Amino acid sequence: MNPSIYMQQAIHAIIEWLVSFGIAFWIAQSWEESPVPPLVGLVRHPQRMWSAIGFGLAPLILSMILRAPLISLYQHEYLKFARLPVAYALATIYGALLGIGATCAVAPARAETPFQPGAAGVLSAVFIAVSTGLFFLLWRQPNWYPWYVTGDILLKLGVLVVARKWAGDAVPAPAASSAPPVRRNLALALVLAFVPSALLLGAITVAANGHATGADYVPLLWCLSIASAACCFFVSRTLFSRHTSGAIVGGVLLLLLNGFIAFFFGCCATVLH
Repeated sequence: MNPSIYMQQAIHAIIEWLVSFGIAFWIAQSWEESPVPPLVGLVRHPQRMWSAIGFGLAPLILSMILRAPLISLYQHEYLKFARLPVAYALATIYGALLGIGATCAVAPARAETPFQPGAAGVLSAVFIAVSTGLFFLLWRQPNWYPWYVTGDILLKLGVLVVARKWAGDAVPAPAASSAPPVRRNLALALVLAFVPSALLLGAITVAANGHATGADYVPLLWCLSIASAACCFFVSRTLFSRHTSGAIVGGVLLLLLNGFIAFFFGCCATVLH
């Protein structure tokens, strides 16, 4: 590998970490503000573990979707000037997404507990180290990309679970009252509702522009099938729990769509096995 590649990877990693830590630091400074900023409200949400998973894996999913256009960009002789700006802009975007995900993973269970950004910075560094280490470990192997994606997803999910358990995910029980229960926030459900579609588009892009054989994508397809099924179940359950006609219709439609995508991934993995 060209030595300049190592330097570029290091610069991208530094940019990602600085941006992610900057996000965590801003959230820590705004932790006790009133009214609560929307981003702080997201981090404080009782179901923030799902946000941690979504934002933590978002850079990888986005890179899968953009892989083919970026390869074309890097191979285009007349667009050399755009390579570095695009790469650094993407590193900034990835860092922002990673910072939100890491903060959601290690945020205190109680809003009254001060939030220290150091833990989020450490988690972001671990995420970046996992991706970079896997890349340098596998890139020389034939048909390495599907294995890189699968390993990156599994390792990051494991790191997120450990980080959330370490931070403490217990949510204080609300005091008993006669007030009607607050309905579950739909923001997370709406985000997860379209994750399977994004995964499908990314998989189609990778398959159309990759050079691996079908069997090399089997582990990745099983992971995508499981992730799509989990999103399908959570989103439909959230919508059904609202007990309104519109929410139930939306839940049924998303159940059919995301269930079909999960079934499609599973069928592809079975056929190619």
